[in-house]
Amino acid sequence: MTISRWWKGEERLVIVYWSSLAILAVFHVIGLALDGAPTGAILVLNTISICVYAFCAFSIWQCAFNAKHRIWGYLARTQVTFGVISTVGLLLKGAS
Repeated sequence: MTISRWWKGEERLVIVYWSSLAILAVFHVIGLALDGAPTGAILVLNTISICVYAFCAFSIWQCAFNAKHRIWGYLARTQVTFGVISTVGLLLKGAS
């Protein structure tokens, strides 16, 4: 399992999907731990989190059909689509 295999869409979907969720959960826990931290630290964490989220979403999209059944690919791409729309909506709402 290498990051380049994720990026190229060569890794199995199950590995990319669940590993991405674990990675994003770690960033969420760090964010919770930084509650009340200086604004600069939170800004840096948010910037890194957005980049990691984008990489994970792209990787899931790329690897979507590397599963035993094609339905998992369609479900993964649907989840990524809704996740990105939701994330962009939250970012725009927070910016206003």
